[in-house]
Amino acid sequence: MKKSYTLIVMITVLLLMGACGNDAPEAGKIQNSEEPVYKQNTEADGQQQPTAFQAGLDFDPKSYADQVAENEQTVLEVLEKHLTALVEHDYEAFKAGFGEEKMADILGFYYGDNLQYRFTGIDSIETFKGSYHQYQIYVLGEQLDSNTGDIKEVKLMYAIRQSKQGDWSIYTID
Repeated sequence: MKKSYTLIVMITVLLLMGACGNDAPEAGKIQNSEEPVYKQNTEADGQQQPTAFQAGLDFDPKSYADQVAENEQTVLEVLEKHLTALVEHDYEAFKAGFGEEKMADILGFYYGDNLQYRFTGIDSIETFKGSYHQYQIYVLGEQLDSNTGDIKEVKLMYAIRQSKQGDWSIYTID
């Protein structure tokens, strides 16, 4: 009796193992394509779903020109150059966008070899005039941390100010 019970259990386990072993790719593994698969929290229950991440600037900042004064279109050029610097991992261009070089060091956590960005649009543009003239531009997108494989949605607020000389540069990012 004991032998037949053990034999039935072993056969059942082997059948289950054989049925469960299939050729489906695992999440987080590189499939038979050139792009790695990363995890993204997309379901309400917090389950991680595999997705391919493609870094890029998926919109034209100049298409928002109607929300910026005609003689202040340089604001959108400053924004575009900085977003491109993040997408292309160009640290010199990243630093050059700031009005003060120390801000690049302070805000350097937005830049990293492990970070990739896909920018998808602008949520809103606000302008402020007072002792300084500033635009606050809210940029939407996604950020991939290639160290962990996690993708998160981002909404970056760019504060772009005009200097007394009339030049536009990034004051801060939040």
